[in-house]
Amino acid sequence: MSGLEFTDEDARRLESLYLTRDIVAQRSETIKQLALRSGERVLDVGCGPGFLCESIADVVGRDGAVTGIDISSDLIALCKRRNPPKWLAYVVGDATQIGESDAWFDVVACTQVAEYVPDVNRVLCEAFRVLRPGGRAVFVATDWDALVWHSESPDRMVLVMKSWESHCAPSALAQVTKQPVSRRRLALRRRDRLSNPQSEVARRCLQQGSSESHPRFRKAEE
Repeated sequence: MSGLEFTDEDARRLESLYLTRDIVAQRSETIKQLALRSGERVLDVGCGPGFLCESIADVVGRDGAVTGIDISSDLIALCKRRNPPKWLAYVVGDATQIGESDAWFDVVACTQVAEYVPDVNRVLCEAFRVLRPGGRAVFVATDWDALVWHSESPDRMVLVMKSWESHCAPSALAQVTKQPVSRRRLALRRRDRLSNPQSEVARRCLQQGSSESHPRFRKAEE
């Protein structure tokens, strides 16, 4: 990970931000795209203040299981203070080294995390690893270089965005997302159908050794 740290005060500030209208709307759309079902096992990578996890837990119910991981111990502590249900667990964890078993989760969610991680492909590989065959994943990330901002003071906006660069990690996000949309969906949404040998994500996972433990990646390579 990028080494992003939160103090307790920062964590509470972020908690307030995640209750604003636009973030609530994004969370609602994420839930819709996840197409959750009762009893499913779900992992939220970079769970932040935990609101998405709580919404997911409401849908999968007590017969399901939700795990939220975040690299910030302050954010995890904040999540736990809200007394989550027994089927929702929070753990300090790294998106590039997820401490969960292979093919364990039905669904993986990862929202607004990739822009803070230098090795985006490693995060994708880890998501594939913990997904069961036929599992679903939704990644939401912002490529800040691709945004066009309207401002009455363009020079000031340039300074703001330049300052924001230090907040994010130098990332391969742009290289990952420049693939054709159909190819990205193939790689991200259907772990058991990585049939396109040109898939950049599949190729990089193979290079990093995932093929040794995942027959479906070997099939993609053949």
